[in-house]
Amino acid sequence: MATFRLLQEFGPKLLSRELGAKVRQGVSADGLSTFDFEGVEVVSHSFADGLFGMLLLERGPDFFRKNVSFKNASPDVKAIITWTVSVRAEELRKQAV
Repeated sequence: MATFRLLQEFGPKLLSRELGAKVRQGVSADGLSTFDFEGVEVVSHSFADGLFGMLLLERGPDFFRKNVSFKNASPDVKAIITWTVSVRAEELRKQAV
C-alpha cells in the first residue's frame, strides 16, 4: 500500500494538470493507493483530472474503485474529485456504447 501525503510532497495548493500527472506516475498498478489531503487547502479541477480523471481512463473503473482511497479531504476537495471522476466515468460509458 502506498500513501501519498500530498501536503508534504507537493504543498498546500495542488493546481496543475502537470502536477496531477506527476503524482499519477507514482501510482502502483497493483495495490492500494491512499491519497492523504491533510493540510491541503486547494485542489484545482486540472490537478484532479490530471491525477484521478486520467487514472480512471487509463486503468478503468474497477481498478479505481478497488485501489484508490482518500483520507482527510475537505468537503470542497471531495466535491472537485467526485465531479472530475464522474465526468471521466461518463466519457467511458459513452465510449462503451
